[in-house]
Amino acid sequence: MQRWTARRALLGPAMACIWLAAPAQAQQQPQSQQPQAEQPLYKLPMRGAPASRIGGGTRGPNVDTPTVTVFAPDHTGMTVNPQPTLYWSLSKQAPVQIELTLLDDAGIKPLIEKVLTTPLPGGIHALSLKDAGVTLTPGIDYRWHVALVFDPKMRSSDVTSSGTIRLVPAPDTLKARLSGERAAPAAYAAEGLWYDSIDSLMRLIDASPEDAQLKAQLDSLLTQVGITRVAGRH
Repeated sequence: MQRWTARRALLGPAMACIWLAAPAQAQQQPQSQQPQAEQPLYKLPMRGAPASRIGGGTRGPNVDTPTVTVFAPDHTGMTVNPQPTLYWSLSKQAPVQIELTLLDDAGIKPLIEKVLTTPLPGGIHALSLKDAGVTLTPGIDYRWHVALVFDPKMRSSDVTSSGTIRLVPAPDTLKARLSGERAAPAAYAAEGLWYDSIDSLMRLIDASPEDAQLKAQLDSLLTQVGITRVAGRH
């Protein structure tokens, strides 16, 4: 496998530890002066869709080992971006091999199969499909995995988390909803575009890592799909 570091080319390396290492003396506007943004409310793109998220929250060989959680809904999440950025979280530093995989619906040969440089700190991390040179094909369900490999000779001991993603056409009503950067997470969520909502929100947080409103929006959005307080664990 090709080795690949977890450094964030698009969003900057600070995102990996947003809640771990926010600058103590960061300059920002008072909370009351921050522009208000609509709370993202995620609309399911398809009612009755089968569950697709696997893992997340399961423990490794003992209770002290880290856990991994992909930022994916419990059904196939949608995107209008053919080269989206996917996000996932580590509960604590992971001094083990970490593998990232992306498979199409045929599941024969991985489109992405990378090993991250470790130890990786706890916090939020990302996989950019653009950096990986992968473009999604419309209408195909892709599964992406993050695996913590505690023993390469005994892969049954892996701790994994995975979700699915599908590229879809942009809804006709989307453009009218996108009235500004801070409106983007809510606009995408209202259109059922999970991955675009998460990505736009994470970019806002990267630009304003001390903004409590944005962190609360992330907690809320994750909770709506059954991922409880991943953003606030650290």
